[in-house]
Amino acid sequence: MSKTSCLLTPTLAKNKTTTVDKKTWHNLPGSSASMALYHGARSSDAPIVLITHDTPSALKLSQELHSLRTDDDDLPIYLFPDWETLPYDTFSPHQDIISQRLATLYQLPRLKKGIVIVPVTTLAQRLAPKQYIEANSLMINKGDKKELTKLKQDLEASGYRCVEQVMEHGEFSARGAILDLFPMGSNTPFRLDFFDDEIDDIRLFDPENQRSNAQVDNINLLPAHEFPTDKAAISLFRSQYRELFKSSIDKESIYHQVSNGILPPGIEYYLPLFFENIQSENQNTNTLCDYLAPNTLIAISGDLDTSLQQYWQDIEYRYDNRRYDPTRPLLPPQQLFLSQESLYAALKPFARVTIVPNQETEQVVANDEILALEKKKKSSAIYFDVTALPDLTIDHKLKQPFELINQFINSKDTPNKVLFIAESQGRRESVLELLARDNIKPKVFNSIAEFIETDEPLGISVNALNQGFTFQAKGSAKKNAIALITEAELLGDHVRQSRRRNQSQDIETDAIFKNLAELSIGQAVVHIEHGIGRYLGLQTLETGGITTEFLMLSYANDAKLYVPVASLHLISRYSGADADHAPLHKLGTDTWSKAKQKAAEKVRDVAAELLDIYAKRASNH
Repeated sequence: MSKTSCLLTPTLAKNKTTTVDKKTWHNLPGSSASMALYHGARSSDAPIVLITHDTPSALKLSQELHSLRTDDDDLPIYLFPDWETLPYDTFSPHQDIISQRLATLYQLPRLKKGIVIVPVTTLAQRLAPKQYIEANSLMINKGDKKELTKLKQDLEASGYRCVEQVMEHGEFSARGAILDLFPMGSNTPFRLDFFDDEIDDIRLFDPENQRSNAQVDNINLLPAHEFPTDKAAISLFRSQYRELFKSSIDKESIYHQVSNGILPPGIEYYLPLFFENIQSENQNTNTLCDYLAPNTLIAISGDLDTSLQQYWQDIEYRYDNRRYDPTRPLLPPQQLFLSQESLYAALKPFARVTIVPNQETEQVVANDEILALEKKKKSSAIYFDVTALPDLTIDHKLKQPFELINQFINSKDTPNKVLFIAESQGRRESVLELLARDNIKPKVFNSIAEFIETDEPLGISVNALNQGFTFQAKGSAKKNAIALITEAELLGDHVRQSRRRNQSQDIETDAIFKNLAELSIGQAVVHIEHGIGRYLGLQTLETGGITTEFLMLSYANDAKLYVPVASLHLISRYSGADADHAPLHKLGTDTWSKAKQKAAEKVRDVAAELLDIYAKRASNH
């Protein structure tokens, strides 16, 4: 079995000849790369930028890294999100996405340590110059002298929208001496109370009920867009548009809309026109790399080359198909996106680590292309001796469904400490119930770090890691060998993916069954279409010449319902107070559908009642 050994304290400094380090982390199976990055970032004195080959991978790694943080951990972890639009799209990104991007861009030059995650296609986008974010960011403090009318004008010039009631990022509302404001990059809106021209009070407030609560001393105000929208910027846009697109300007064109102060959907793909020197070789846009500190470590996960090639094919295809619309003439791709060569040139000054998850090699350290990790004694460092897990699936078809997991736990050749990983607290209880059937009783822990510090042989914790592995913790002693086993290893990853494909089904996530081994004879279950029944076991039936395994469910009057194993996603747990006396529904009647309809009506009634209460509170505020 392949393995890798490394102390997670990366060397970030350049060598004496100023050649940038280019290194490799080999053989990090499962989710061990996330743990390696997390502990590497904690023990490092420089920030890490993690570049992934696509957005789903970035989201997954972001979730895993966040789940490794403990309550007392202040390691910053940022996701620089994609616009979630196609190249040259006629849709604009959601304001929440713009808010997250602006907040990250503002923090990057100030970041001393931490992790920033970015998909390579997002990295390939040209951005506003760094000076724009700095020049248009403002700290508002309690006690500042600010004329309310002037502040409203400044907000509108920065792209904020004046509305009746603040609900989203980039909005503000003024009522008398009160200004409500939802700054970009903030998780909550603020209420500013003025006394003459002085900010007398700043409070957080809830946009749902419009009630203010905790006080704060200051707020950081970021621009509302990734480009300026004041009069000077619009004038610059007009002149550069005319210079770039020499042909006559259509009356319905984007030119006239911007001239009239309207920012049409998709205006983001004209970003360079709002900044000077669009025609020069050193055009006045930046890349994400321009925002990074010089000592930043670049970590690469996945096949970036293939992703970039496919991305540029999409860019060029959409450009060729849309460039002749007179109302929306397009900027050439080179003015909006980095080519593969330009992107790697931007990354060249930074130390680099390439993560290779499953390379079959015993070689761990060799020449300057492979990661040389310093064995520094730091309490935050974890010594990795990583191996992949064997097959541990609980198989209901076997006489001993738990045979594989029992062999693993009791073997002398495997770690004597095992931590099971559940997706949520509800799923944790389901896994505990499942393991208890074979007298496996792990102790509940709040985090992986908490489990590492104990001598408890079996534990369970909630975490976003979705693939397990084994590793050595704090030294190479046998007693510190730990196995992390996720639900994917226990229940089979194909079941998990099947559930994700059926998210449209109205079933509570924690109530679902992910494996037949979770079902027990006589257990009350709920079929999404037929209601409450009892599980009686599995039965093999032949239908249409094909032999298939079915779940047999019993309903009122001893009626039987046979559900194909492939339709397990239609079955969920009964969550009533007394499962042993659960009321069984009758098959072939509309009792269950009426019950669901009645429940939905109650939900709507409660929602209407809450809205009425909020409206009354707002009118009395």
